[in-house]
Amino acid sequence: MKYASWEQRILRENDLSARIIAFLATARTAARIEGRVAFAMPDLDDMTKRYAGCRAGMALLHQWERQRHHASARYVAISPPRLIIDDAWLADREQAPIPHVELWMARTADGLPPLGDEPATLAKTTGDATLDALLFDGASIAQVALGAFVKRLRVLRRAERLRGEGRLSAEALAAAGIATRFQAPAVIAQLKRTHGAGLDAAFAALLAADRALKGKRGNSDPGLVLERLVLRVASPRAAT
Repeated sequence: MKYASWEQRILRENDLSARIIAFLATARTAARIEGRVAFAMPDLDDMTKRYAGCRAGMALLHQWERQRHHASARYVAISPPRLIIDDAWLADREQAPIPHVELWMARTADGLPPLGDEPATLAKTTGDATLDALLFDGASIAQVALGAFVKRLRVLRRAERLRGEGRLSAEALAAAGIATRFQAPAVIAQLKRTHGAGLDAAFAALLAADRALKGKRGNSDPGLVLERLVLRVASPRAAT
């Protein structure tokens, strides 16, 4: 099976309009809605499972963000969708949770749960000039996704410094506050496939995406910007 055919099937099976109708048919005042990329990843002819899961998740995120503004959604309140990609998935570990998208529906806006700390935010300074340039203006879905990428790359950058000092180990990562002992193996495994040039390229891709979203014309399609970002960061060439 080719990736394009599989993605089309995923998007058809996760049509948000059908979820809205199903929710309105119940007596519930609010519900958490989850869109699964897959319960089991298929073997694709033209793409790795790790890359395909991320790309399909981005496609579903973009579809739900678009569909929640359609006429069919005016009868319910819908929160911005979130794409969930587990660290274990990015590290290509066996039995890692497959990426999925989630949002909340409610009869009225007051019925939606508070956002809390869901929108990703950054400290005023990260200690890295490139990351400091990634300053977000709000909590759009594109900015949330960029924040998630930045958070992960910050972890890898700090871990790389330990590798340069010859101290890359689970104990050193935990002692430096970079990752817990449980998270450390995934960080080390991902860093072994990523070198300094790859991290620099990923930072450059993030900066380009941020500038595209904040361009003077303000007409960049967030979905396309994020898709290009995933293609650049998840591509095998980005890890060399």
